[in-house]
Amino acid sequence: MRPSKAITFWLPAFALMAMVTWLGCEQKGDISPTGSDLSVLMYIDGVGVNPNPISPGDTATVEARILTEKMEPASGEEVRFSVSRGRLGSGSAAATVSTNASGYARTTFIAPVDTGSVLLNVELLSMSEMQTTTVYVSSASPGAGLPSVRADADSLFADNGN
Repeated sequence: MRPSKAITFWLPAFALMAMVTWLGCEQKGDISPTGSDLSVLMYIDGVGVNPNPISPGDTATVEARILTEKMEPASGEEVRFSVSRGRLGSGSAAATVSTNASGYARTTFIAPVDTGSVLLNVELLSMSEMQTTTVYVSSASPGAGLPSVRADADSLFADNGN
């Protein structure tokens, strides 16, 4: 019995297409950024403001820590800080700072002269990742209005002068 023309044509054609697809899709090495030896993925590990709350017109330190996907500090990364009110160490509402060897990007924040909350945006430029935190500007210092008691060695008597 003789094979039909469809089998003699389509069977080799499908075999050839399968081989070309298999060879074309074969992975030529590790191209995954998380599986290679290069640490290319970074993220914002944390954002801190010290002190927070802050008094009007005072200065606080603002920092962001940047880590790689291997949980190692990312040095030399550009981080942009911006505030909704007040100004940063650059004298404007936005500043771009590079991370140090420990993965920290730091700048200063100068609070506005009025009270209220200030939005602080931190953006890791290489990854387009952003985090937002709130800085509170308050005229009352922590513990304001609470009484304080100071005593010398013999000035406070507990029981009728004894």
